[in-house]
Amino acid sequence: MFENLKLTDNAKIAQYDVRDYMQSLGYKCILEYGVKDRYDGNSGRIDIVCFKNNETIAIEVDNKKPRKKSIYKLENFNANKKYVICRNGKNIEVE
Repeated sequence: MFENLKLTDNAKIAQYDVRDYMQSLGYKCILEYGVKDRYDGNSGRIDIVCFKNNETIAIEVDNKKPRKKSIYKLENFNANKKYVICRNGKNIEVE
């Protein structure tokens, strides 16, 4: 889904680029979607949550490799698909 998406090294701009890409596919996107636990018992945020019809996609944007807290937030979030997209081009789908 994201193989042709090239991201900048700037975290916030990369987040906007992913949001814009998802919106171009017809998704409504919310940035910084609040969650109760980010891995350490504190509240946190998922970078982007996208909605279209009955589908929900949650996306974390990380630097070079997926962070534990990104994976944890996605594993514990109810979405049809969940991804960690790394700015260096590595992407994983989280179950």
